[in-house]
Amino acid sequence: MFKQLIALMLALLILPLASALVVSDVSADTLVPGKEGRLDVTIKNTLGKDIEDVSFTLDFTGIPLAPVDSSEASVDELDEDDKESFAFLVRADSSAKVGDYKIPYTITYSNSSSIKKGTISIRVSADPSLSFTATIAEPIIGIKTKATFKIVNKGLGEARFVSVQFQGSGLTILSEKEAYIGSVDSDDFESVTLDVIPTSKAATLAGVLEYQDDDVKSFTKVFDLPLNVYTLDEAVAKGIAQPNRTPMYIGTVLVILLLWFIYRTIAKRRRMRRAAEANLRGK
Repeated sequence: MFKQLIALMLALLILPLASALVVSDVSADTLVPGKEGRLDVTIKNTLGKDIEDVSFTLDFTGIPLAPVDSSEASVDELDEDDKESFAFLVRADSSAKVGDYKIPYTITYSNSSSIKKGTISIRVSADPSLSFTATIAEPIIGIKTKATFKIVNKGLGEARFVSVQFQGSGLTILSEKEAYIGSVDSDDFESVTLDVIPTSKAATLAGVLEYQDDDVKSFTKVFDLPLNVYTLDEAVAKGIAQPNRTPMYIGTVLVILLLWFIYRTIAKRRRMRRAAEANLRGK
């Protein structure tokens, strides 16, 4: 009899814990910084009785999320073992970082001091948007120079674990053909500088770039970037390079040396003639 009494008391204690207003389903859009999405929450009445004036409230304090209209929704009555769904529009701040955010909630209803609390998770995510450019310091065929490969991230998400493999067409790459860049933040850029020798006017810097987004999805991008390369004569005509004046300098020096030699020879002959004439006059 005593054991039965203890069991009954435990059952009475456990029953209120098992019966409550519960969040039975949550559906949330993945938010993009600066954009809004929908959050649907369904609650279920497991109290064992009908209740009135049910209120569901979200608390956005301290997180970069905000309700578009209201953070509270309510229903006049919720029958026993019935469900009710509430829809919210939520906006992520433009400065919101990618990640999962927990939104605290509170459920209350009339004729009860009981308050149900918990959290709902919603994710903020964004895609990187990468563009590539290539420039060359001295765009002259046959001249060793440097080519710069630049990655610009115009997206709201970060590009992570970025690596690139280079190839050249009409271009001899003297540096390592594989480079690890790491991360390229939103609204930022990174660059790689290579030692190269252009061998054709149709030179291009090509390759394959691999990276991951914030959701650890892997992506591959192929690029083939033309380089404006010229012959030496074309570069001189465009003012990109100075003409090679070395032959002219060498020729000028040779002419000066030749004139100096001729002058010395003539001067020596004159001195010799004058000496001979002086000897004749002395005799």
